[in-house]
Amino acid sequence: MNESAVESQVRALTQLLLSPAGIAAAVAFCVLVVALLVNPRLKWPILVLMMFVSTLSFHVEVGTVRAVRLMFPFDQLRSQARPICGLLLLMLLLPTIMSPRGWRVRLIAGAAAALLVFQLIISVRLLLAGLIDRGAVSLLLFPLIFTVMAVGLGRWLQDWGDARTLVRCIFFTGIVFTFATCLQLAVNRGAIVRGNRLFGTTGNPQQAALLITGVLPAGCYLLIRRGEYKLLRLATGTIIALLLVFLVWTGSRTGLLMSVIGLGLVFRARIGRMLGATIVIGVFTLLSFQIYSESTLSITGMFIRGDTRSQVWRGLFERFLENPFAGEVGEMWSVGESSYLSTAANSGLIGLLPLALFVGATVWGLFGLQRVRRRLGEEVMLADLITASLVSLLVGAIFEGYLLGTMTFQVFCLYAYIALMRFVREAVQVSEVAAAAEWQQQQHAASQGNDHETFDAHGHPHVPPVFADQF
Repeated sequence: MNESAVESQVRALTQLLLSPAGIAAAVAFCVLVVALLVNPRLKWPILVLMMFVSTLSFHVEVGTVRAVRLMFPFDQLRSQARPICGLLLLMLLLPTIMSPRGWRVRLIAGAAAALLVFQLIISVRLLLAGLIDRGAVSLLLFPLIFTVMAVGLGRWLQDWGDARTLVRCIFFTGIVFTFATCLQLAVNRGAIVRGNRLFGTTGNPQQAALLITGVLPAGCYLLIRRGEYKLLRLATGTIIALLLVFLVWTGSRTGLLMSVIGLGLVFRARIGRMLGATIVIGVFTLLSFQIYSESTLSITGMFIRGDTRSQVWRGLFERFLENPFAGEVGEMWSVGESSYLSTAANSGLIGLLPLALFVGATVWGLFGLQRVRRRLGEEVMLADLITASLVSLLVGAIFEGYLLGTMTFQVFCLYAYIALMRFVREAVQVSEVAAAAEWQQQQHAASQGNDHETFDAHGHPHVPPVFADQF
């Protein structure tokens, strides 16, 4: 009797835990927990590690699962990527529980709640289809992810510095990917380059491209933001150039489309900064192409592959028509090259309705973000980054099935940017209330002849710490 993927993973994890390496990993986990209790700021590097490990996956070929062999320690992380992600999520529950609510009134955005509802319905659909192991694991993981990535981030985002730290975490995932890919290319290029297409440390070229498109807007935000150190901006430009070379090397048309959308929306109101960034990135990109000259060989393949989607989409749509209410799930859970059509095929209207609710709530949140955009001052760039990333992810879901993923980089990014969107909108609301209260206080003090008391020694108005850097 063949064991399921979950049973196979549990068996492999048990064997690992009983090995010397597993014992060392358990000790390291305990040390990290203690360190996190002592220094809650460690939650940010742990978040980066979790997001990077989520990108490590298997390469499926001709019905078999063949692991992409990587150098130490990335191959060891890859072999147990899901359990490690789960453990890191559990670890991040500590700062989620311990962090104070602070000034935040509403931690959870409607889009995040809608995403959780959609994920839970998909899990129940798996259970009803007889895929007990996958459905049960999903029912446990989705609330855990929601607690950390929605509630937890809602608590952690207390000021603009925290918001920028979260953006750096997303981009730092790309830095780790770039570093690991460069090392692997130097050690064993053939392990991650097949058919002139780059796999990187992910399971296939498409996953590598999706990771890159997820971090490029964050990198460009850090590159053009005036408050960043010049040396760090130069290093950021170098990483972005390498990521662009790797993106071309993947040969992914979806990745290129998402990148054009994401970067276009980031720079749409900043032509001058775009030109400056283009010069910096362009120089490093040309140098990178000289180092990895074979990266351009994939460009031809983008055009000669032809239409690789319509047949898959037709099959998914036909499955939906066979059972439009609940869809049809086979003996194995399969996700095609479209999140929306895969949802229709597997769960019918039962899954499409909450998915539509999630997309609608996200779009509504973005419209609300645009309404407050002009009141953000220098932080308007953060609003544009959020818009660019969420729109790019929603468009990319037309061509890839990552909305139905569990512990994937794209799911984590969705929650992260939705949390940022909620923070920005609430920050504006609270600042306006604070400004109104300040004005009333000034009027009252003026009537009493004490208007100087509403200002500090430098003549600046007293404002809550979260908004202090806006004045």
